[in-house]
Amino acid sequence: METRERARLDAYFSRIAKEFAPSARPASLLVTHLLPERPAFVRAVGLVSHLRGVLPKPKSVHVGAKREVERVVEVDELSRERFADPDTALAYLESRAAGEPVVLLDVGGYFAPALDALCERFSGSVLGIVEDTENGHKRYAERAKLPCPVIPEHIRATVSEYLVAHPAEKAALSGVLEGLDRGDDLTGRNTGPLHVTAGAVLVDDGGDVLFIRHNVFRKYLLPGGHLEVEDGSLMNAALRELGEETGIAAGVAPLSPRPVHIDVHDIPANDAKGEPAHQHADVRYLFRTTGPVEVTLQEEEVSGWEWRSPDTLADATLRQRVLAAIRTSS
Repeated sequence: METRERARLDAYFSRIAKEFAPSARPASLLVTHLLPERPAFVRAVGLVSHLRGVLPKPKSVHVGAKREVERVVEVDELSRERFADPDTALAYLESRAAGEPVVLLDVGGYFAPALDALCERFSGSVLGIVEDTENGHKRYAERAKLPCPVIPEHIRATVSEYLVAHPAEKAALSGVLEGLDRGDDLTGRNTGPLHVTAGAVLVDDGGDVLFIRHNVFRKYLLPGGHLEVEDGSLMNAALRELGEETGIAAGVAPLSPRPVHIDVHDIPANDAKGEPAHQHADVRYLFRTTGPVEVTLQEEEVSGWEWRSPDTLADATLRQRVLAAIRTSS
């Protein structure tokens, strides 16, 4: 490759890396075609992440490019067999990024067969997958469910966007932003003194809101709960909790892509679960039924359900916003 072209690529990727630099750099593993122009891209990946290993496509390796990349990062052998076996795939990930949050940058769906094991057993956390090809997307799409976690950047972006619309609530949500700044895992139910949960406010055609009787708290509440590794987004978490607790899995649509309310509230200690007193930052999304829905309760956690007027919502802010949204959507 000519020197001028190399310099142009370096300048381009350096500019992109600077413009899209994350607030916190995760670790990464990169599957790529290691062709003559590719070292500039590899260096850019190293600017926005802690690049722990490059896995070049077996039939797409330029000797000079490989030698150049090996000067700055480990270059490992890539094969379908390495990632078809969960134990082998896990051992490789541990050898390169043990204990770290990691993004897997894929070309061809190599990580797909072992993804569950990597997400469940890795000593760090798999933040997600970036796949570059249609063939690779198909490999991931063939899985029943992708174990993609809600990442800190998504929580920060959601809260920040919410505060643009509701700046008066900045003080109330300061604990969430401070936890993110400290690097707390706000998605984990064992994280104290605060972690994030997701809730669903479901309104039917008549304008009533669905409440469920929670067995632990022995009172009627909105559906919702803790985040799971496969949620991918806070809205997905709210929908999953709605489905799990009420059996409603279809006939529901969001009224907005943004939360209708974020409520920070105290949770008492639960000696049976060994949980000390803490706080939930409950990110609540507003949904509406799009047709008939059938409620089938998750009886281990829920013992009753009722459709009630939104006037009965205890939180005044949430009540006003739900009523306003119902009027707007009618």
